Amino acid sequence: MKTKQAPVKGTPWSANESIGTNVVGANGENLGRVEDIVLDRNESRIAYVIVSYGGLLGFWDKHFAVPWEAFGQTASRELSLAIDPEHLKNAPGFDKGTLPNTADPLFHEEVHSFYNAKPYSLEHQKKARAEDQAGERAFDWESWVNREDDTTWARRLDELIGTKIENAPGESIAKLKDVIVDSREARAAYAVVSFGGTLGFSADTAVIPWNALRLDLEREVYVTDATPAQLEQAKLSHTEYQNIENRQYGEALHGVFGTQPFWEEFGYEAEKNGETVELEK
Repeated sequence: MKTKQAPVKGTPWSANESIGTNVVGANGENLGRVEDIVLDRNESRIAYVIVSYGGLLGFWDKHFAVPWEAFGQTASRELSLAIDPEHLKNAPGFDKGTLPNTADPLFHEEVHSFYNAKPYSLEHQKKARAEDQAGERAFDWESWVNREDDTTWARRLDELIGTKIENAPGESIAKLKDVIVDSREARAAYAVVSFGGTLGFSADTAVIPWNALRLDLEREVYVTDATPAQLEQAKLSHTEYQNIENRQYGEALHGVFGTQPFWEEFGYEAEKNGETVELEK
């Protein structure tokens, strides 16, 4: 039985806090838990969720890469898979402590096909739809990945935490602490960063819109034009963490950094009366 895709909420979602959350089945049964998040740094979005299928299946000794497009999301922020647990017994997995070769097109083809999920890039989604309409079932996965032996494009979240953030002159001004993902598009909306302090002690926490960062892939750092004054304005206490979901807070935060709100950049308005409303093109 193949997956049935379900909509997810268009709200900010802490990738860091998602680690350890439950993955449930269509009837609410416990299938497993989230072990890690794999981020596509070129697309600034979730490539895969790494899951251990415990619960009814007991596969704690293996991990599984699941495309974000295969998930729904419950009201309690658990991820859900509308898939027969018996079918999951045949899911392509890998041993703990190892990683699949994410540069291999065959890996992407196998995983996406198993979960009946389309590639996430809009360009490739359009190509896939065109092929479906033409009656062609084969998808050019090698062209989609097109990274050959490049193993730097994808990073697990635990590898990204602590990545340096520099200003334009190349001075280190902060470190990445968390990635806040828009759960509708699975794209990075904000970066939670630590800054100030001495040798990492007594550091403050701030939230930067993701589009205020630029990735220097060669040096594996993020670069920003944000000033110390802007970081001070964007400071966030632990008790204020939930403000990230507030639209007015988001508008004010983007205003501090002079960036386009992520819901406009991604092409939609967040939920209104329980429904996601598209922007006029």
